[in-house]
Amino acid sequence: MAGYRSKREKLTGRKETGRFLALPHAVIQSEAFESLSGNSIKLLVQIASQYKGRNNGQLTASFGVFKEKGWKSKTTLARCIQELIDAGFIVKTRQGSYPKTLSLYAITWQVLDDDLNGVYDGEISALVGRHLSVFKK
Repeated sequence: MAGYRSKREKLTGRKETGRFLALPHAVIQSEAFESLSGNSIKLLVQIASQYKGRNNGQLTASFGVFKEKGWKSKTTLARCIQELIDAGFIVKTRQGSYPKTLSLYAITWQVLDDDLNGVYDGEISALVGRHLSVFKK
């Protein structure tokens, strides 16, 4: 069928569906976002790209994972994580412990999803189902 095109392709001109990252204008236009370093913005996008709609609070920023994404320094990664926490774009939902447990994070412009595996730290568990929008506008 040489002339066959999918309904999606006819309507949108695209063949693939794929995932995307929704980064709200309120986040991008905030003073806090404008004050972030370039590395921190890169990290925020990479952390947020892990969000699949039901896993906010179980996002990781471990050096082992991010080394494959081009990060070369544990110190730079740690500094950027802290910058994102201080600016209010992410919150730590679980403190990791070497060697087996990763620290987990949530992006603050989405609702914190249920802790199905019981991994969140105590005070964070009380915030399940709430928006955590704490970034400085």
